[in-house]
Amino acid sequence: MSGFDYITIKRFNSIASDEKLSLGAVNVVIGPNGSGKSNLPGVFEFHHEVRAGHLQEYVIKAGGADKVPHFGSKVTSEGSIGMSFDSGRHSYPIDLQHTASDEFVPRKER
Repeated sequence: MSGFDYITIKRFNSIASDEKLSLGAVNVVIGPNGSGKSNLPGVFEFHHEVRAGHLQEYVIKAGGADKVPHFGSKVTSEGSIGMSFDSGRHSYPIDLQHTASDEFVPRKER
């Protein structure tokens, strides 16, 4: 069993873009206060909520769709998160788009 391969994050909170970020069994994230360290585990929570069908509940809990994308929805109207498992045999990339009603909706899921 090979497990988790990588995660790709584009325009989520303070993370502008990180392509195919590999993570091990134990990871240490270091940086100054306010640098966005907690956004990395937040990506996993966000991805889980999307997969569970609770996207809008997550957005409401986050304070609205303007709080989720990189630099807010006025600058970033869409973003994406993708994860790969088991040497690429299982993956779930999703592209999300901000709407005028302050929601995020899936634009494309693969």
